Amino acid sequence: MQKKAFVAAVISVGFCGVPLWSGLSPFASAQTDPGQLEAVGHVQDTQDAQRVAAQRAQQQAQAAVQARLQEEEQAEERAERARELARERRANALAEERRRQEKDDRDYLHARREIEIERARAELQLDLTRAKHSEDYVKADLVKKQAETDSVAASNDATRTVATGTQHLLEDSGKAEKMKQRHWWESKD
Repeated sequence: MQKKAFVAAVISVGFCGVPLWSGLSPFASAQTDPGQLEAVGHVQDTQDAQRVAAQRAQQQAQAAVQARLQEEEQAEERAERARELARERRANALAEERRRQEKDDRDYLHARREIEIERARAELQLDLTRAKHSEDYVKADLVKKQAETDSVAASNDATRTVATGTQHLLEDSGKAEKMKQRHWWESKD
C-alpha cells in the first residue's frame, strides 16, 4: 500500500516540478502521507540541485571551451597580423631598396651625361682654338718641315763635304806619295 501511495505522490507532484499525470482522483491524493510527501520533496530538491549543478558544470565547460576557442582565434588573428606586418615591412624594404637603386642609377647616368657633355665641350673648344689658330698651325707645320728639310740638306752637305774632303785627302796623299818616290832632280809636276 505504501508503494501505491508513493507512486501516486510522485505522479501527482511530478518529476522535477512537472506533473506527470494530472488525472488522479481526489481519493488518491487524499491518501498520501505527509512524510512521504516530504521525502518526495527532498528527493525532488536533491534532483533539482543535481540538475542545476549539472547545468552549471555544462555551462562552465561550454564557457571554458568558448573561451579557449576565442583565445585560439585571437592568437591566430595576432599571428596573422604579425605575419601581415612582416610581409608589409619586407615589401616596404624591397620598395625602398628598389627606389634607392633607381636613384643611384639615375645619378650615375646623370653624372655620365655630364662627363660626356664636358668632353664634347672640350673637344669643341679645341676645334675652335685650332680653327682660330689654324694658320699658326700651318706655319708651325711648315717651319717644322722646313727645319727637317734643312736638317736633311745639311746632313747631305756634310756627307758630301766629308766625301769631297776625303777625296782631296786621298789625292793629296797620292801626290805626296809620288813626291816621296821621285828624286830631287825630277820636276815637281
